[in-house]
Amino acid sequence: MTQDRPELIPPSEAADPGSAPETGSGEAQRGQWAPPSIPVPQHRAPGAGTPGWDQSAPWAPPTYPPPDANIRRSPLPGEPTSYPQFWRPATRGLPIAASLLMGAIFLVVTTVVVAVAILASGTDDLTAIVAGEFTPGVVLANSVAIALVLPFSFLVARITGQRPGYLSSVVGRFRWGFFWKCVAVAAAVLLVYMGVPILFTGVGDLGLAVRDYSWWLLIGLLLVTPFQAAAEEYLLRGFVYRTVGSWFAAPMVAAVVGGLVNSLIFAAIHLSTDPWLNLTYFSIGAIASYLVWRTGGLEAAVALHIVNNMIGMGLLPFQDLATQFDRSAGAAGAEVLLQLLAFAVSAWLIVLVAKRSRVARLGPERPTVNPEMV
Repeated sequence: MTQDRPELIPPSEAADPGSAPETGSGEAQRGQWAPPSIPVPQHRAPGAGTPGWDQSAPWAPPTYPPPDANIRRSPLPGEPTSYPQFWRPATRGLPIAASLLMGAIFLVVTTVVVAVAILASGTDDLTAIVAGEFTPGVVLANSVAIALVLPFSFLVARITGQRPGYLSSVVGRFRWGFFWKCVAVAAAVLLVYMGVPILFTGVGDLGLAVRDYSWWLLIGLLLVTPFQAAAEEYLLRGFVYRTVGSWFAAPMVAAVVGGLVNSLIFAAIHLSTDPWLNLTYFSIGAIASYLVWRTGGLEAAVALHIVNNMIGMGLLPFQDLATQFDRSAGAAGAEVLLQLLAFAVSAWLIVLVAKRSRVARLGPERPTVNPEMV
């Protein structure tokens, strides 16, 4: 009795493992061929089979927060931005809060310091102050009070999330080299503006004379005036300009509207009723705003303001204070247009210097996604 054995097939003729064997030989097949089964892993809900797991509860895939929900937005612009719009990444209310706080600090500090100076004055000085006249002590106290506002600006600027250096310029620092170039340009132009008329008319029209207070007031003003002028620029061309500019997406609109608003405030705080003087204050504010926009920082505006005030304060102790602080209607005339021309020429030259020095108009230098909370 013989037993059928399966026919051996050479390896070269073996069929593909995934294909069924051919049945053309006519031999009976012992069974129907089927492809090999591959075990498929069975997925189950996380934790299934562990003690305390309720397998009857429906399982749902885990939910995840949006990709940027836990990522803190940078307070710096993500792309090159001009100075007036530099606070746009901040929450809209933060720049407003910072500016209002700075305004409150300005009012409180100036009121307290000037009040102390008035109380410390003698009877004669107090009588003059009540009559609306300026005394040497009040003049110096007013400059000191405004100067004291400057350090507060760097503290309050942190409200916006940006480190204080970005209040000075779009590159995050005060550019001292560019500042001194601006000082040289402004001093040259303004000294020529004041010196040329003196060559023709002499110094008699300036009303210069040594008075009892001249020397100590001169020293005090020269020491304080740079900080007083800088404080006004940081308050108006810094906080106010940026706060208004942060509300507009178009760079030109932000620069123009922000410049108009801070220039109007600058004219208003001088409390003048003379139209020529108001034109002067407004125009000076507009020129300073233009410089801030074109140079990407406060250095040029601060330099121009300091030079102008230093020249004026250098002469003030030798002049009649009553006439120099007269801002009533009729106190000035069309001659102020020459001063505005000198400011405009200074600004034009400073912009040329900025271009030649390749001063950055837009910033930050390196956009980052990380917050700057230094």
